[in-house]
Amino acid sequence: MISIVTLTYNNYEELVKTVESLKSISIPYEHIIVNGGTCNRTKDFLSELKAISVSEKDQGISDAFNKGWRLSRGSGIMYVNSGDLLIDPSYISYATEKIYSYDYIYADILYQDSLCGPLRIRPSNLPLGSGIPYPHNGLVIRRSVFDQLNGFDLNYKVTMDYDFLCRMRSLALKGLYYPNLVVEMDGLGVSSKNQDISLLESKSILIKNNLWNGIHKYYYYKRFVFHNLKNILSNLNLNFFIKFYKTKKQSLLYIFLVSYSSFISKAM
Repeated sequence: MISIVTLTYNNYEELVKTVESLKSISIPYEHIIVNGGTCNRTKDFLSELKAISVSEKDQGISDAFNKGWRLSRGSGIMYVNSGDLLIDPSYISYATEKIYSYDYIYADILYQDSLCGPLRIRPSNLPLGSGIPYPHNGLVIRRSVFDQLNGFDLNYKVTMDYDFLCRMRSLALKGLYYPNLVVEMDGLGVSSKNQDISLLESKSILIKNNLWNGIHKYYYYKRFVFHNLKNILSNLNLNFFIKFYKTKKQSLLYIFLVSYSSFISKAM
């Protein structure tokens, strides 16, 4: 059985959409909802829902993630947060079958970018310095991995999933790729709004996990340069360049950004 964990915080309408998207799952699964907000509509909704739920103040996203992990009873855990939509219910059947042979299953997601619209996000084979290797809401991870790593680190505000995956890389784990879109992700989440904090935390995570070496530094600083150039373009109301870059990876802008970030990385 797969345990699907949903975090919600005063966003009742998004929670309802997420719950509705899970109704097309054809096999038994467990749904756990961790509510950290004070919305009465949410509490009333949860009281009538056939799901395991807890409504109480938490110490942040990491704490809420950990509550879901500790409440779970499934062999695998998947986080589909409030506002995210499951768009491939067969993924749950697939993961339920495969999770006994693999430590984690990973897949593509559809990211609703606030500027570009829907973007397909695929798992990355790049070094961890480039960012999170798998979209976290496309992951099903064996519960024993959470037990082994003791869940998420409470010290991180927005990149606790990145830290968790960095720590996963230190283990001899076996993963399986499911090459389909499985979740539509709302692009208005905490990490998308706090990219500056995300970059600072990412560097700290790489250092903590003994990954702050040449190759990871290179990809980290490339990411750093891309982020700052996008901020400059946005401040100049040149968002069409950002959109072009995001949607056309072989564009001249992309080539320029790669060349420029490579130069900066070498200089550092």
